[in-house]
Amino acid sequence: RYEMKKIGAGNLKNGVYVSFLSQKTLLERTLSEIGIESNSLIVKINQPEAVKLKKIIGKAWRWDKIKAEYLDFLTKQNNFFSSLDQYSNTIKRLEAKKKIFAFAKLLLKDPRLPDDLAENQEIRSKALKFYERVRPYCYD
Repeated sequence: RYEMKKIGAGNLKNGVYVSFLSQKTLLERTLSEIGIESNSLIVKINQPEAVKLKKIIGKAWRWDKIKAEYLDFLTKQNNFFSSLDQYSNTIKRLEAKKKIFAFAKLLLKDPRLPDDLAENQEIRSKALKFYERVRPYCYD
């Protein structure tokens, strides 16, 4: 499951994953690396109707949960800049690295979809802007 999520596949139901990867070789290599290629079936379908596609995406990636995690991330990060004056440079660097790590963990859960199919673009953009502002604090 972890390996499939790592390449951006969504869990439609137990043992059934969907992906918008156009690189079949990446999927085949991942299945081979985890040793399940002989027990796996890759089915390529033409793009279904937009309504069906949104329904599949909603089930496989749980947008509501991802959106809630983005909002939670942004809420928790709001006080970072207001409290910077209280910390030494070492603590600032450590706190910044924690924020970057939290953002990276969140990105792992967010699927790799084409922009026209991805939801939560506005929230994702806000989180990315926060990341870009915090990242310089990770260094001396």
